[in-house]
Amino acid sequence: MFQRGSAIRTWSQTRCNSPATWTCLCLIAWTIEVALLWSPHASLLNWDEVDYVNAARLGIEVNALEKGSLSPSEFVQFGLSKIRRADVVLPDRYDEQRDPFILRHGHPPFVVFLLSLVADSRSERVIRSVQLFGSGVFTCAVILSYVATTRVVQWPGLLLVSLLALWMARLAFGSVSFHGWEATWATVTAALLALLRGPMPVSGRVIGVGLSTVLALAALTLETGLVLWV
Repeated sequence: MFQRGSAIRTWSQTRCNSPATWTCLCLIAWTIEVALLWSPHASLLNWDEVDYVNAARLGIEVNALEKGSLSPSEFVQFGLSKIRRADVVLPDRYDEQRDPFILRHGHPPFVVFLLSLVADSRSERVIRSVQLFGSGVFTCAVILSYVATTRVVQWPGLLLVSLLALWMARLAFGSVSFHGWEATWATVTAALLALLRGPMPVSGRVIGVGLSTVLALAALTLETGLVLWV
């Protein structure tokens, strides 16, 4: 009994400083996530997902330049007209069914950019492969953020963080949405900020470039990404 308790205590205090081990753990966790999401990803697309796919089928350029969308002032007038139940005056040739901003439900276009690569597929699993990829990015972000910000990397911490990543990825990437990706950028942002005073020697310039990149991606993913800038 004493030897067993000693072995458990020794294992819990064992350090894990191998990048190869961290990489393997990320791959194992992602493989488990793929297995967990495989069945849900075969279900029919919900209404939100249908709109996102239709937006993606318009193309990257249309979504990036908001071609076919109303101008800000026209959009406000359009909304006020609906609230007041008044006649809506729209520009000639405007088609609400091809308005990328409306189809994205007002969200920024990053996820739709990714979705445009598979939007023409008739397979729900292929369309949602964007989210499988996102779950892998999220898992790596969570695990490596723990590694980068903790003073002593130990197995219990790694396993606990991996389980947390699995649980969150199952919820955030079960369907095509923007929130899981935004959680990824928020996680990386927090890790980079922690590195400013963390145990790993990282130059301020590298952290600055990383923060600029991640914050740009956050702003392109979801409107709440602007909160990270504050």
